[in-house]
Amino acid sequence: MYGSVGWTGWIELMPREQWEVYAEVLRRSSSLGIPFALGGNLASATHTGRWRKTNDMDIYVEPKDRERLMSVLDSLQLRDIQAEYPYDPQAIYRATNGDAIVELIWAMQNQRAVVDREWIERTEQVDLEGLTVRLTAPEEIVWAKLYVINRNRCDWPDLLNLIYYCGAGMDWKHLLGRLGADAPLLSGALALLSWLAPSQLREVPGWVLKELSVAVPAEDPGPEVLRWRASLLDRQEWFGSQDIAAAVPQNNKPKFRENRPC
Repeated sequence: MYGSVGWTGWIELMPREQWEVYAEVLRRSSSLGIPFALGGNLASATHTGRWRKTNDMDIYVEPKDRERLMSVLDSLQLRDIQAEYPYDPQAIYRATNGDAIVELIWAMQNQRAVVDREWIERTEQVDLEGLTVRLTAPEEIVWAKLYVINRNRCDWPDLLNLIYYCGAGMDWKHLLGRLGADAPLLSGALALLSWLAPSQLREVPGWVLKELSVAVPAEDPGPEVLRWRASLLDRQEWFGSQDIAAAVPQNNKPKFRENRPC
């Protein structure tokens, strides 16, 4: 573990009744000693300080522990939503009380990987209103999101923001080891980042860029051009530091992790 990190002000940005459901799930799971890691938008927001409204909480768990966590959800009267909103039961389990959704994840839906002990242990501790919870590391989040580019959903906006804010401290050797032969996916993401935020790409270790054959532009074209480029992909403000000051108090911005191996 790397020590406490991040911004947890997102708790105040969601309906209180929704957070109370999530908090009770986390509390009961922790009290039973079930190893898990918080993921999804809640983990991304903690790492980056950028909040995207969500009605679900993702929890990563090893396959061997999934039924224990399902029992926790059942004890809280959270019902399976497979009938209404079909999902892949080989990788995830989704349950709801009608307002909040909890998603248990133990494998990538493309079955490229399963959640393992290293995934759970390579976490940082975060305090959520007195609850100490493991937070999925940026490397594992990026690894999973790189594969999500389909007709109805693309997770690259989230992973680009993760690299933007956390790239300087990420364990790139670990991420490349996870990706293996799929490393060209990361090359594509970094190439896109070089167009959106060349100054942030320079925070990525040079050996990583060389190994992935990603060129860094010699000059930064300036913030107006970069904002314009981001708007070409989405008219909403979604990338980089455009609106972070409005979302996160100046004295509580997300911290870069220090002294990380790379």
